[in-house]
Amino acid sequence: MSLDQARVVSGGLCQLSPRRSVLWIVVAVACTALILVAWVRRHSLGAADVTRIGQGAIEAAGASENPDFYREYAWDAAERALLNQQTLDKLLIVQNLAAAAQAAERRGQLNRFEQPEQFQPVTISVTEEQVNAFIQHNAGLLGWERSYAPYIAKPAVFFRKGEVILSAEVYDLGYRVSMRFRPELQGPRQLRLEMVGMLGGRSPLPPPAASALLERLRGVIVPPMDDWQRELKIDKTGRANSAAVSTALGKLVLGALFGRPIDTAVFVQLGQNGKFVPLRLTHLTVSDESLAMTLQTMSAGERDQALSTLRQPVPEQTLGEGAH
Repeated sequence: MSLDQARVVSGGLCQLSPRRSVLWIVVAVACTALILVAWVRRHSLGAADVTRIGQGAIEAAGASENPDFYREYAWDAAERALLNQQTLDKLLIVQNLAAAAQAAERRGQLNRFEQPEQFQPVTISVTEEQVNAFIQHNAGLLGWERSYAPYIAKPAVFFRKGEVILSAEVYDLGYRVSMRFRPELQGPRQLRLEMVGMLGGRSPLPPPAASALLERLRGVIVPPMDDWQRELKIDKTGRANSAAVSTALGKLVLGALFGRPIDTAVFVQLGQNGKFVPLRLTHLTVSDESLAMTLQTMSAGERDQALSTLRQPVPEQTLGEGAH
């Protein structure tokens, strides 16, 4: 696979970056991971690989059937718009926290004697229905549907106790592919998204097949990250540029696919100026059909630590236990 090909696919990371707020973590991982699965399946597998990776799932009983957790929502336009607005109202709480924190940092830069302002953490909860309405309502409006439309259809996110499930129909395979992740906060600065299984329809994708596919996905994601890491910045007032967000999102996708812990910094966009403010994810709970998270502001020292983590190179051996 050439570097240019890799950049075409992984460029979707920029288009899927959190233009609305923290919910783009879920949406971006869902769509990016599934686009990559479909793209690699179409463009970079030889005949022997296709047989080894696809045959077990294609021939397995239930591959053409949807998994038990799958459901389609039958909203009309008004219902979908209402659910989308409910989601945006919750995300606005997070954006307001980020904006207030950044404004306080600017004041602190102007007046060195001013005591740092303290902010209370915020907690938001979204339902599975709200998330999927958000995805459907904004896919066309924000333009990222163009990234996934050639490869997948009907992307969806499902919440089951302790698990986030990312799912979509993959055209070239002819059935729905689903990835099951178990998120866990490990200490104050690390989030592990362990992939506990891949499904083809209702059937588990054989471990050797999944591992071979994931190693190719790594080859697609990693190349453009060198450029992003060279360009990433977080200034003294806490504002980060788009390269920092793309790097964080690239590491998030790699961490989710390969079972490696990532930093818990979450980048929230302020307006349309292309600047983002990092917040710290401190609590995450996944229940049946809902997800709750708590975020708080970050000190200058914490932002420096996050910046240092983002600049660390991707390990040569990325495959973790969750991918086996």
